[in-house]
Amino acid sequence: MEKKKVRIIMLLIVIVVAILYALIAYFGGLRVINNIVDRGEEGVPQFYGTIIGLGEYALQKPMDVTLDKDGNVLVTDTNHRRVVVFDSNGEGKLIFGSKDEEEGGLSFPYGIAVDSKGNIYVADMYENRIAIFDQAGKFTKYFEPEDDYQFDGPGQIRIYDDKLYVPEVQSGNVSVFDLKGKQLVFMENKQDEDSTLNLPNAVTIDDAGQIYISDTGRGRIAIFSDKGKYIKAVTGSEQEDTPTLTSPRGIIVEKSRRILVTDMLAHEVIGYNSEENKKVVEFGAMGINAGEFQYPSGMYQTSDGMIYIVDSINHRIQKFK
Repeated sequence: MEKKKVRIIMLLIVIVVAILYALIAYFGGLRVINNIVDRGEEGVPQFYGTIIGLGEYALQKPMDVTLDKDGNVLVTDTNHRRVVVFDSNGEGKLIFGSKDEEEGGLSFPYGIAVDSKGNIYVADMYENRIAIFDQAGKFTKYFEPEDDYQFDGPGQIRIYDDKLYVPEVQSGNVSVFDLKGKQLVFMENKQDEDSTLNLPNAVTIDDAGQIYISDTGRGRIAIFSDKGKYIKAVTGSEQEDTPTLTSPRGIIVEKSRRILVTDMLAHEVIGYNSEENKKVVEFGAMGINAGEFQYPSGMYQTSDGMIYIVDSINHRIQKFK
């Protein structure tokens, strides 16, 4: 009888633990939460929540993220070859661009951006083109650069003031277009000593219009003027040939001009003072817990300072502020 009571008690303990684990997983990982993790380190953004889609909205190796004017979170769900849209609460809202669709099917959706009218631009890296969808996810057309310019591996694209910024991972070129296809700026990979870009993955700008590029193959951040003139590189090291980054991907520039970049192979985010070429902050480590990453990729910051980071192999988006 005593043994039976012990077994019953043990079974009840197992059931309680399982229920607690399920609740933690549901409320702590499967939708947006707003718990703040105070790391106690000056200048380190605090963890604010996680987005992982439920059911049909589950992500598989996402690569980039952006937000529209209504606060919806748009994610390139790369291994599923589609785009997933979540509302501001992290609830799955829309799926589009699946490969089996007759028009607008995506092969390797990488970068994503939204223009002022709500049109969604998706860089299909393997197809060397940018597909355009309306707010409802309906394919409308492919972006057509003037003079029949051909993309070669478009990466994490961005739109600022209705200008489309396109880094090309394969060619090393970076272009700025108006939304009608006119090429406004062309940073051609000429194999110069300083301005040469090797596998540029992502791009952002500051409030002065300067262009920041994550120069993945050279382990640095390259900065150009708004006209495309090379200014300098940020490496975090006095020796430019020994940068502190291993594989920079997503990039943002904060209002303070601090640069934040995801280092995919280091599984962390690193911040730099661009004026001093100095590493000033880093956070994250390889893992599955809140604030940890496995191969982080794209990054996006809202006007109120919220940072969305793609945690690729953990199949989720993490929020920091």
